[in-house]
This record gives sequence, structure tokens and C-alpha cells, in this order.
Amino acid sequence: MQITKVIYGVLTLLPFIPIYIYGKRGYNYMEREIKIYWLFLMFAFVYQIGLSLAAYNHLHNIFFIVLFQVIEYSVLSILFYMWNPNKFLRFFILFFLVFNLISWMYFYIGENINYSISIDKHLRNFILIPLSFFTTYKFAISSERDLLNDTKFWILSGVLINIALCSFVLVLRSYSLTNSEVHNLSEGLLVFVNLVTYILFIKGFLCLQAKSKYSGSSLS
Repeated sequence: MQITKVIYGVLTLLPFIPIYIYGKRGYNYMEREIKIYWLFLMFAFVYQIGLSLAAYNHLHNIFFIVLFQVIEYSVLSILFYMWNPNKFLRFFILFFLVFNLISWMYFYIGENINYSISIDKHLRNFILIPLSFFTTYKFAISSERDLLNDTKFWILSGVLINIALCSFVLVLRSYSLTNSEVHNLSEGLLVFVNLVTYILFIKGFLCLQAKSKYSGSSLS
């Protein structure tokens, strides 16, 4: 079991290395929204290292876990706000962002943070799944660029897959508290989903590298 946890930890952290390398090389060619998300991914990398060290030392801090979830939701909300010009949709995004922040603070102040983990996380997924699908769909049908060579398309696809499949795994985990086999299965599925997500992100940042090489050759 301990070896499995180590393997899961390595598989979770390893993909961040190419994301950092290719993202850094193509940083000057990123759109503003992609820059924001790349910086968040770097923050997530540092957070995962801290979380792994805390788990190794048998330290469990629910506050930081929930805080990261809130930061992640806030970043995604801001990006979807920037990607969607529709005024009603923007109001909808901001409304639920503010609602979620108030909810988190309310349950934290009331020292009922466990409730915030279970309820708020499912609520965020309920909002983000259709929002990410709609944003990806609108971009795919309106873009005049080659989608397979477009960084934004791969990032949106990765976000959509991650949110949709992780929400399913989270539901599975909620029923695995008393079943170790189901719990282990959900942990493995979560690592697999993250790997697929990171592969899509890496592909997206590789598109930036191709763009930077093209720009460099045209200037020479």
C-alpha cells in the first residue's frame, strides 16, 4: 500500500515538469488567460509537493485542502468569465463565485469545514461541468484556427475532462468510506484522470513551443 501511494505521488507530480518547461518556453506567446492558468498550475505543483510532505509526516490540514479548492474554483471562474462575453453568463459566473466564497467563509468561521468540503465541492462541479462544456463547444465551433494546433483548445479540453471525470470519482469516493477496495479504486481513477488531463495540457503547451519556433525562424 505504501508503494502504491509513492507511485501515485510520482505520477501526480511528474507531469508538472514538462508543463513547466514547455510553458516557460512559450510564455511570451501565451494569451492572457493561458498565462493565468499556467501560473495556477505552477502554484498547484508547489501545493501538491507540500501536501505530499504533509501526508508523509502524517499531517492533515483540511483548511488548506479546502482553501486550494476555493482558489482553483476562483481561477476557473475568472477564466470562464474572460472567455465568455455574454453578460448574463458573466453575471451567473460572478454570482456563484461570490456565493461560494461566502459559503466557505461561513462554514470555516462556524468550524464546520467538513460540510464545506462535501457540499461546496459538488456545487462547484455542478456549475463548472456545463460551463466548461459550453465554453469548449463555443470555442470549437467559432474558432478559425486549426484546433489541433491551438493551445486554448487543449487547455479547455483538459479542464473539461478533469472536472467531469473528477466529479464522478468524488461521488464514488463518498461511498467508499467504509469500503477499502472501492476507495483504492477511486484513488487510482483519480490519478488516471489527472494523467489524461496533464497530457492534454502538455500537448497544448507544446503548441506554444511550435509557435515560438515558427516566429523565431520568420525573424531570422
